[in-house]
Amino acid sequence: MRTGKWRKRLRSLWVQITAFNLIAGLLIVSLFGAVVYVVVSDIFVKESVMKTDMAIEKTAVEIGADLGHARSLLQLLAATPSFMDYAKTGSGEDAVVHLMNAITANDAYVFGVFAVFADGRVLSGNPSIFADSTDYHTLLMNDMAFLTTARSGIYPHDDGCVITMGVPITLADGSVPGVLAMDLDYCMVGNAVDAVDIGGAITITDGDGAVIFPSGEAAAAPATLGYDAKTNVLTQRYTIPETQWQLTGSVYLSGLDVLKRQLLDIVALTGLLLMLALSFIAVVSSRRLATPLKRLAGSMEDIESLRELTVLAGEVSETQALTQSYNRMIAKIRQLMKELEHKQRALRQTELEALTQQINPHFLYNTLDTIVWLAEFQDTPKIIALTKSLAQFFRLSLAEGRALVPLQDEAAHARQYLYIQKERYGERLTYEFEIPDEVGDCMVPKIILQPIVENSIYHGIKPMAGDGRITVSARRQGEDLLVTVADNGVGFDPDTTPQGVGLKNVDKRIKLYFGEDAGVTVTSAPGKGTTVLLRMKMNLRAPDGQELPGARRN
Repeated sequence: MRTGKWRKRLRSLWVQITAFNLIAGLLIVSLFGAVVYVVVSDIFVKESVMKTDMAIEKTAVEIGADLGHARSLLQLLAATPSFMDYAKTGSGEDAVVHLMNAITANDAYVFGVFAVFADGRVLSGNPSIFADSTDYHTLLMNDMAFLTTARSGIYPHDDGCVITMGVPITLADGSVPGVLAMDLDYCMVGNAVDAVDIGGAITITDGDGAVIFPSGEAAAAPATLGYDAKTNVLTQRYTIPETQWQLTGSVYLSGLDVLKRQLLDIVALTGLLLMLALSFIAVVSSRRLATPLKRLAGSMEDIESLRELTVLAGEVSETQALTQSYNRMIAKIRQLMKELEHKQRALRQTELEALTQQINPHFLYNTLDTIVWLAEFQDTPKIIALTKSLAQFFRLSLAEGRALVPLQDEAAHARQYLYIQKERYGERLTYEFEIPDEVGDCMVPKIILQPIVENSIYHGIKPMAGDGRITVSARRQGEDLLVTVADNGVGFDPDTTPQGVGLKNVDKRIKLYFGEDAGVTVTSAPGKGTTVLLRMKMNLRAPDGQELPGARRN
């Protein structure tokens, strides 16, 4: 007993609305929290990646700036009058050496400045500096900075190698007698890396892939560039200006993990607070809505009587609107019941009129007269066939009192009529039925084909001089059932010739079943024959459960 009571409470409107609001609120908060977390996390990732990327690029730029400064000093020295005079005539050596020593003394990264000429001359402020034709050609062919061990050991603290770069000495006549070069301290690279401090590993390789920095390390496998979300590592590569070196930075974004955890905690806490607030709102709002609806539902239990309800002034506006809508629905139901009753009476009347037309005295007289004529000639087989056809015709007309018959039965009814008429018209009348199996068992109103076939005979074929032909076909078009009756008779002008009573009756009955979109369409022209199209809907049901035309029989 208690279990049933709790089940009833769980199925109550108030509990259902509250549960729905809570579930909907949970889904919305969860979705909102997930979206916020993903979006903000993505912003954090992009921001961290951008800053780290800029730091890696800055390291490459800083090294390039130091090398660019050195190149500028060489270009300034090469352009001085005293150096140009020495390069051209060999005089003024002391002045040039003085300038070289001044550059070396004023820049901590400059170990020495020297000039190598194609004629074998070497000029430097440091007598320990040596160079040969190999250095000349190497410097002349390579305008970028490069790492060399050719002069290691002659400078203090040179770490076993120096960075060398040079500029060609170009005279006024365009000739290049030599190269002005500079040896730089290798620690310049390490100092630039330390100055930026990207928080990760920096590797510098030359054009051949050999590791230049850190010193002594072997070449590593090529790294995947970009941000790897799985390892939380950013790897970027930049070309250092003034060189053919590649600077690769690889940084583990540890701070990003901390930010994500903090963000997750904030989103979870905010979501919990929102769920508590939504729960309170859901309980209060659902109870306020469910209470008047429950009273309204109790009043509606007597809907069978079709009595209208009283609108209470104290109810909320939504409940008043529901009560007013209910009263309008009751009024509409009453109106529809009256219309349905009227339509059923009209339908019965039209079916009775159609049935009455089948018991046509002229048709019956002509058929019996044909039978008497055959009897005079003692044509017993034809008498039997014609009598059976007439009996079958009237049996199908009655259809055991049913308003709806299968399309194949309705076609059989029209076929019996044509068989009887062919006994009168002989070779002047031929007919054909094309009813596919897929639509043969569709239900249609009875006695809709015979009136149209009769019109084809009496108004189309009978007045013509040649032989007449009638074709009855059917097909399905989407949800529509299309039945066509076509003849090659004399035709007529539909705009000036009114429809007959039988055709109007068929059109009226189809519209009563299906509405104004269905019905009969006539296409004709003088001397062109006539085509009558019957359009009906598929798979509809009458209010009493009877299948409407087009609905298939089981």
